[in-house]
Amino acid sequence: MSEEKVKLPRSSYDELCKIIQAYGRLEEPSTLKKVSELSGVGASQVSANNKFLISIGLIDKGLKKSATDLGNKLAKPLEFDFNDDIKTIWELIVNKNEFLSKMVLAIKIRRKTEVETFVSHIAYSAGESNEEFVKVGARAVVDILKASGLIIEQDGNLLATEDRSKIDVVNEAKESINCTSSESFGHIRHFAKL
Repeated sequence: MSEEKVKLPRSSYDELCKIIQAYGRLEEPSTLKKVSELSGVGASQVSANNKFLISIGLIDKGLKKSATDLGNKLAKPLEFDFNDDIKTIWELIVNKNEFLSKMVLAIKIRRKTEVETFVSHIAYSAGESNEEFVKVGARAVVDILKASGLIIEQDGNLLATEDRSKIDVVNEAKESINCTSSESFGHIRHFAKL
């Protein structure tokens, strides 16, 4: 059974980032037209994404909207491609938002899941339909979770990063087994303790 309805984005992650950057450039609360001009995204698309942006704390409510402090903190790194800052702020947003943190937990519980299966899970969990425009927004949520560093994509599957670190340890141990030096065997013993 789906949970309480959550408004998903209505754009791709890249388009959502353009909208966030546009809000970050505003000096005062502004109209959709102004945000549309700054972002290069149509006013109807900006409007369709506003509920999601409000729900994750990036823009204020009201007829004229502006970026919150958190929105401004994300807009600048997005504009300059400062990946470490982008990751840190998305991680904060995901951890503070009940729906997004539940989506990360769902991947942790499943250990791994195919991307398309998880896109459908996001739409279902949000109480949305299975239409293509909803899937675009659900894919944007996947990209947000990836940008936060809390999940990764590997071979068409999504994994929680803590699960990824376990995989790296096992792979490193397997590589060490192929070595014959006593130092390598020390590493193997260390991995066996994990």
